[in-house]
Amino acid sequence: MAATNNAAASASPKSWCTAKGGKPVDYSYAHSYTNSPNPAPRGGHTLMCEFTNTKDDASITVGADTLAADQPTLAALAYTFKPKRRPWTGGNPATQYCADLGGAVQFGDDGGWAPSELKNPAPDQFIGMCVFADRSMIDEWGLFYHLGDVMRGADLKDKWKAKIPTNAQVGQSGLPW
Repeated sequence: MAATNNAAASASPKSWCTAKGGKPVDYSYAHSYTNSPNPAPRGGHTLMCEFTNTKDDASITVGADTLAADQPTLAALAYTFKPKRRPWTGGNPATQYCADLGGAVQFGDDGGWAPSELKNPAPDQFIGMCVFADRSMIDEWGLFYHLGDVMRGADLKDKWKAKIPTNAQVGQSGLPW
């Protein structure tokens, strides 16, 4: 039993993702200028963990290192504690919610994150990732839908490597929201 716990504790983000039922996928950030058929790469690559529900093909994507972090990340805390949203002011409600939590959505007018294997992603193959100051990231729409108790792909509650504090522990230390 101890060997299993030690192996899990030292698991790479890729192996942690797989062990939790996710699919590790290399993603790239790209931007496609208006009227340009080929997205221009921007910002390199990162390993994401995709959880897809085959029943309805809904999914949620989270940074693999966010999922496998040893300490609670801001993305994990936002997902777990579901801070209330302020009244909608127009525009993309998922992007607004991310910004209200102190995150920034990495998604352009004609771009965003897409699997690196897609050399010329279509607009619907990009996703917006809510990125927090600690560099943790989670799919903006997955986070937003979860706020309304809609699970896209999988419930991440028991998939974080970090021990997420309870409400009582958070009450003592506080959250950034």
